[in-house]
Amino acid sequence: MQQQGIVARRTGRYPQARQHLGRALQLADQTGDRRTRGSTLYNLGIVHRRLGECRRASPPRVRRNARKRSACSPGRASR
Repeated sequence: MQQQGIVARRTGRYPQARQHLGRALQLADQTGDRRTRGSTLYNLGIVHRRLGECRRASPPRVRRNARKRSACSPGRASR
């Protein structure tokens, strides 16, 4: 699931990427796979930024620390 999400993200299919990565996150949580969970959250953050879903892209702690700058600037998730 995660690889499908990454491929979809890299090819600009962000809604599909969000679906695949969401499922990958559920599986990682169910199996306790912390490494996959972390990389999936990273990729989901990129997808949310690309879709303009700024509040979903960053956890509240990060948003609090970045009040003066845009947490969703287009150039930040260019990978």
